[in-house]
Amino acid sequence: MDIQTLSAYRATSFEVLSGDKIRVGKTTYCLKGIDAPEIGQICRHGNCRNYDCGHIAKTAIMDLTAGSNVKCSGSTKQKSSMIGSCEAGGFDLSQNMVYTGWALSTEPRFARIQTQAKAKKHGLWKGNFDTSWVWRELQKQR
Repeated sequence: MDIQTLSAYRATSFEVLSGDKIRVGKTTYCLKGIDAPEIGQICRHGNCRNYDCGHIAKTAIMDLTAGSNVKCSGSTKQKSSMIGSCEAGGFDLSQNMVYTGWALSTEPRFARIQTQAKAKKHGLWKGNFDTSWVWRELQKQR
């Protein structure tokens, strides 16, 4: 079988693992073009209240997929998952996570959407946060 056959999957049954990771069938997909906060990552809301922004990012993607069929495709294997694109109800999950402000763009194609989310103070942009890649590096140093 070629990699496209192995990596294209449409399902009504799926599991959201984090703000940028979803399991469809037996395949785990890391959403291409974004990086969301990690579960347990603490951010600070504009009112100076701390919260688990990784958990909120996970619930955001759960909201985006609620009641929808999820279709994922990917072609790049990384560790135990595929880097790929997923849609719910015909809408790109990566793009929508950046739009809602619960994930950061790692590709130029979402830069304009991220700028708008930041200006409108969506999601993470309502307060202060470390980028997830900085947060992961800080966790290694502890």
